[in-house]
Amino acid sequence: TTALYKNLGKGEEEVKILGVDIDSLLIDRAKENNTFKDDISFLALDLMSDSEQVMNSLRTFLDGLNKTRFDLICVFSVTMWIHLNHGDKGLRTFINLLCRQTRFLLLEPQPWKCYQTAARRMRKLGKPEFEKMKDLEIRGPGVEQGILEMCKEEGMVVEVEFGETQWNRKLLLLKHGGN
Repeated sequence: TTALYKNLGKGEEEVKILGVDIDSLLIDRAKENNTFKDDISFLALDLMSDSEQVMNSLRTFLDGLNKTRFDLICVFSVTMWIHLNHGDKGLRTFINLLCRQTRFLLLEPQPWKCYQTAARRMRKLGKPEFEKMKDLEIRGPGVEQGILEMCKEEGMVVEVEFGETQWNRKLLLLKHGGN
């Protein structure tokens, strides 16, 4: 987050960043290490909760900037976990929320082999498998395309394909087609 801020903050426009994670310990650690307190904020939020508090927290942040939506939302290594824990419907809800809250979306969808690795890891640890995995209709090699299709249904188009990360995952910048 800090590296992103340092690069984006070089221009003439003021840059404000909000980091969000479900893990409050990670958020506390990020707050402690934050040297740009006026420009970088962190919130522990479960974006998948039906809570009005989530939307109010996001709205309060945006209102403070006189904005109706974010300029950019970055989503790294998250789609699989949403999908495994909330199913196809939950993944669609998550993607819809993101697309409606931003002008640009930097997305790293996890391929199906990551799902298989996560399931294998749970088996090796003797833990129950992901309950929703067996019911997923968006699966296999088509999972990344399924996520991209959801974004397109929300009016997003691929602006840039940055290639693959060191974990062999695609990195895509999407934007609203009308912007």
